[in-house]
Amino acid sequence: MKKPAFGLLNGMSSGMIFATLGTLALCVFGTLKLEAARELPRDFNRLDHDIQESQSLISDYVAAPVLPPLKESWREVSAGLELYGLELVPDDGSMQNGSVSAYQGPLKHWGGFVVGKPKTVLAVIKKIQQTDPVYLLDYSMADGEFKLYLAVVGI
Repeated sequence: MKKPAFGLLNGMSSGMIFATLGTLALCVFGTLKLEAARELPRDFNRLDHDIQESQSLISDYVAAPVLPPLKESWREVSAGLELYGLELVPDDGSMQNGSVSAYQGPLKHWGGFVVGKPKTVLAVIKKIQQTDPVYLLDYSMADGEFKLYLAVVGI
């Protein structure tokens, strides 16, 4: 009578054992070979540089100038327009009733419009936007007069 085989290798022939060991050796060799050839992402070593860059960006944002008071912004925009013979007229209610676009941002704002020749109005407003917080909202053109709606923002 033959003894029952309970071990893992007891029921396997020598060919099966060599095939299993060969497969295991091939897997270990392939894994080690692929691991040696693996490249980390290019930015893996730049982590410290990216952190420093982010911190400098944050400090730039913190050091950025805050918005001027709304009254001061309105005065500056109005004065800049008057230098070129234009007038900043406060909103006549057309912005509130929805006939033209209105500013819907989180900042305090006053709406108004400027009437004049198109090239003059656009050139002056472009120059003013470089120094003052002004949002262009809408425009209309009638009888050669250009009407530009804008919002002056501040705190």
